[in-house]
Amino acid sequence: MDFIQPRKITSPISGQPVTPRLRTYIRNGKEVVEAEYIDPASGTFIRKGIVSVKDLKQSVQPSLVPSPPAPVSPIPAPIIPDVPPAGPAK
Repeated sequence: MDFIQPRKITSPISGQPVTPRLRTYIRNGKEVVEAEYIDPASGTFIRKGIVSVKDLKQSVQPSLVPSPPAPVSPIPAPIIPDVPPAGPAK
């Protein structure tokens, strides 16, 4: 199958504009995106081609990997007694 750019084309069957249908599937550890052109008037297949192929093993982004949780401090927080707010003297 050929590599193609997914663009609108004019149908050779009906002359109407055709927008490709994009399909994504995984085969042999790779993500494959395919574009398929179908004539909108008759439903007849026109052509198909590969848009992109990505290796799934190398496509993991570091920002998507969760970071380890922050360590918990063993020192407890200080206890602050309730003190009424200071106001004018009476």
